[in-house]
Amino acid sequence: GDGDGDGDGDGDGDGDGDLSSGGDGAGGSTSSGGGEASGGQSATGGDPGSGGDSGTGGDPGTGGDDGSGGDLGTGGAMGTYHVTTDAGDASAGSFRAAVDSAIGAGTAVSITFEPDLVINMNEKVPVTSSSIEIIGNNTHLDFSGLSGNPDCFFTNGGTLILDGLEISGCPNNPIFFSAGVNSQVTNCYIHDNGGYIATGTASSGSVIGPGNLIANSGGHAIVLNAAGDVVIDNQIFDSAGNGVFLSGTADSSSIIGNLIARASVGVQFASDTTDVDVFFNTIASASGTCITVGQATQIDIRNNILTHCGTYGVNGAQANLTALTYNLFFQNGTANCSQCTPGEGSLLDVDPLYTDFGADNFNLALGSPAIDAGVEISGIDRNGSGAGSSYGAAPDMGYKETKY
Repeated sequence: GDGDGDGDGDGDGDGDGDLSSGGDGAGGSTSSGGGEASGGQSATGGDPGSGGDSGTGGDPGTGGDDGSGGDLGTGGAMGTYHVTTDAGDASAGSFRAAVDSAIGAGTAVSITFEPDLVINMNEKVPVTSSSIEIIGNNTHLDFSGLSGNPDCFFTNGGTLILDGLEISGCPNNPIFFSAGVNSQVTNCYIHDNGGYIATGTASSGSVIGPGNLIANSGGHAIVLNAAGDVVIDNQIFDSAGNGVFLSGTADSSSIIGNLIARASVGVQFASDTTDVDVFFNTIASASGTCITVGQATQIDIRNNILTHCGTYGVNGAQANLTALTYNLFFQNGTANCSQCTPGEGSLLDVDPLYTDFGADNFNLALGSPAIDAGVEISGIDRNGSGAGSSYGAAPDMGYKETKY
C-alpha cells in the first residue's frame, strides 16, 4: 500500500495464508452449553480431543500441542498465537503464520513473541481488517530487505494494537491505520523508515503513544488525517520532514506531552485544520519553526517549551489561535512569534535549563523556570498515579513533569 502526505493510500494483499499448526485449542473457553470445546484446531498429526465435560473445555488431541494456536471457543476470551521462531516466512511458529491465523480467526486475537527475536521480514505484514493485538516483547521486525515500496503494517478495518516492537527499514510507511477504529501504537521503537506513522480518513479514534521512540524518519514522523486522533507522550528525533503533520481532515485532534527534536518543523497544520490542542510538548532545534499554524483555526497552544528553532517559536495569526499562553520561548532564530503575541504566563527568552541539551536530555534541571510554571488543563493528568494532576503547585511546562 502507499500513503502520501495527505494520508491517501491503498493497501494490497489478500491476508490469506496457511494456518499455523499450533495445536488443539485447549486454552479457549468451552462452547456455550457445554460439550466439546469448539475453538481449538487439532495439532498436525494429532486427533482432536474427544468432547470434554460441560464447562471444562475439550481435552487436547493426542499428540497435540497446547492451545496457543487454536481458535477461540464460543464465548471464550481473546485467542493467542505465540511466535517462537525468527523465520520471515509463513512456516510454523513464525510471525507471518500467526498473522495469517489471526486474520482468519474471525474474533479478537493476541499475538505474542518469545523475547528479543530479530525477524528479517521478506514480505510486508498482510493487510488486516480484524481486531489484532501484537505484543512484541522487544521483538525487532527488520524490513530493510523488503522490495518495492509497500506500507509495512496496513489496516483497512478492525482494530490493530502494536506494543513493544522495534520496527525499522520499511521502504514506505511503517504503520498506516487507513481504516478501522481505536488502533494504537505504544512502547515501540520505530526508526530508519522511509515514511511515517499515518492515520487515514476512514479511521477513527487512533492513538499514537504513549512510550514510542520515533527516529530518523525519511519524511514526516507522524501524519494525522482523521478527526479526533491523539499523539501523546512520544519522543521524536531527526525527522526529514515534520515531527507531526495534521492534514485538513485531522480536526479536533490532540498533540500532548511529546518531545520533538530536530525536525524540519515540529508541528505543522494544513490550512483548513481546525480545533486542535497542542499541550505540554517540548519542541527543540527544528530547522524551521517549532509550530506552524498557518491558516489553521482554533488552535490551542499551552504549556509548551519551544526552543532553538531556526525561525519562529510559533508562526500563525493571532486570530487563528484559541490560546497562546503559558509557553516558554528561548533562542528561536528569527523571533518568538510571527503574526502572534504570547499571552498570559509566557516566559520569553528564558533558558528552560534542560538537564543536558547537548546529549538530548530535555528533562528540566533543578531550578528550571519551567517547573510549576504551567497552567492546569481539565482532564489532563501529568503525574500518573500521583495525587492531583501534577507534582507541584502547578504543572510544569514541557513534555515531562518533574518531581523534585
